[in-house]
Amino acid sequence: PIAMRFLSFHVHRRLGLWAGATRRMAKSYHYLVPLALSTSGKTGADMGSDESDIVLMAWEVINVAKNQVEAMEQVYVRPNTTLQVGTVFPCGLSSDLIQNSGQLSQVLLQFQSVLAKLHGSFSFVTSDATTLRQCLHPHTTKMAFKLSESFYSYFNLTNEFTKAFPQNPVSSLQDMCGYLGMESLGQIHGLQEAKALGDITQKMLSQGHVFSEPETIQPVQTSFGTSVPTILPESVVRLRGLPYQASQEDISRFLCGLNIASGGVAFGINTVGRRTGEAMVVLENEEMANLALKRDKHYLDQRFIDVFKSSADEFMKCSESDKPAVGNTSNVFVVRMQGLPYRATEGDIVDFFVEAAPVVNGSEGVLIVRYPNGRASGDGFALFGSEKEMEAAMDKKNKQHMLQRYIELFRSSVKEFQLVLSRSGSTDVQKQFSSILGVSEMEVQGSYGIAKGSERNCVKLRGLPWATTPEQVIEFFGELKSEIAERGVHMVVNAQDRPTGECFVQLKSTASAAKAARLDKQYLGSRYIEVFQCSGDEVTHAILDTSGGRAPMAPFNFSGGRSRRPFGGMG
Repeated sequence: PIAMRFLSFHVHRRLGLWAGATRRMAKSYHYLVPLALSTSGKTGADMGSDESDIVLMAWEVINVAKNQVEAMEQVYVRPNTTLQVGTVFPCGLSSDLIQNSGQLSQVLLQFQSVLAKLHGSFSFVTSDATTLRQCLHPHTTKMAFKLSESFYSYFNLTNEFTKAFPQNPVSSLQDMCGYLGMESLGQIHGLQEAKALGDITQKMLSQGHVFSEPETIQPVQTSFGTSVPTILPESVVRLRGLPYQASQEDISRFLCGLNIASGGVAFGINTVGRRTGEAMVVLENEEMANLALKRDKHYLDQRFIDVFKSSADEFMKCSESDKPAVGNTSNVFVVRMQGLPYRATEGDIVDFFVEAAPVVNGSEGVLIVRYPNGRASGDGFALFGSEKEMEAAMDKKNKQHMLQRYIELFRSSVKEFQLVLSRSGSTDVQKQFSSILGVSEMEVQGSYGIAKGSERNCVKLRGLPWATTPEQVIEFFGELKSEIAERGVHMVVNAQDRPTGECFVQLKSTASAAKAARLDKQYLGSRYIEVFQCSGDEVTHAILDTSGGRAPMAPFNFSGGRSRRPFGGMG
């Protein structure tokens, strides 16, 4: 049995604290349930920002029609982490009190059974958004615990108070108590907080406030669609450090409890069509975005994610690069291969997959990625005719051997395949795949950042300070900055997402690149910069080169953007 300590339980029919009958009842709910949580870490508005375990739950049940408290309860929760004897948490709770308590899943099952016995509709009341959005939903999502539907709506008492008394904005329970002439509160937790929530709720009911429009919490979504979202000011965040195969559902899991706008997720795509490990996310409003910023360094599975403030402009640029591939791609599914033997042929790759699934069009459904000089890079793509076949190929052949080398397989996309094809495929190869993809050869070729070819219309910068931004690179060119091609600045970072001090810039002409090369040994800040003229092919070779630990360069179009991993390091 779960060891629990109750301050009181089922205090039936407690009279309303405030004289006089309620003048107007909430139409939608028979009961309101003030709910308070405490964690082993931060408290107040920062609760949940450190991912600390929940150690305490407390609640009251208020009969709205009678404005009476019918039950109150406080339950200790044993965290998943090992407890040291005598530890006192910031909320004032000692670890000695909770060491024999039930874990969160057990406590929630009991709580949900209590709520199920209420004879009528109910909704939670919390002091602010952190209780459910930042604590309970993130914890239960990680546990894969299914909350009942009632946990997806609640009344934020701070916002409800502002509705009831718009001339007196408040930010805390202490402010509310002061305005209502109630006893001043210090730092309170557990049942004290739940009771204070209940007292304020009852006072508002007695003065005629109707709790009728709760805030809703978005369940975890598998997709947010591709429509253009409505973007409110200050509502965009940037996530960095995502797994390269992260899905929109993974984004939803990481930001669970927060509402993401329809069409509000865009993954960063670099010059060669690979995921950068970044995503732009549009939240429902500024409050949600601020809560998302408090998830900085939180974990998605085994990886911690950086969260930064972003803008509508950055989202739209990222969304443009993440737009769907052209053509009839509904029946094309792509697997990316890494670690191919340099002597492997398209036929070897078809034979490699044959026992798992057939490759579309046999050898013509295989792309071996090559450098401009024709040498194989060790990467490749194989196309399959259904998701089932692709999954079978991934399951049966990942890390299996081909010509004495084991091959790593990664789920890819037609968009990524098209971008790589446009960078590394010959005209004949592009024509070959255009029929499979249902697009014209011109659409396959596309235009993605630095154009390939022998024309020496590019320059390489070396020796940049590590903190250099794309904007500073552009300013370094002085009068020549107007000659920089659109999406022509490519910052280079290594596999750890750290700057290498190198950058490639495409100019509008060979003559402009020659002029730019004369900036060699000019200073940027306190450091002189080496500048070399080069061709698009040389840049492509650098982009595809995995031997030096470089990352592919995300093109900059007066807004910036970088990627983390080498070309061959997906996953």
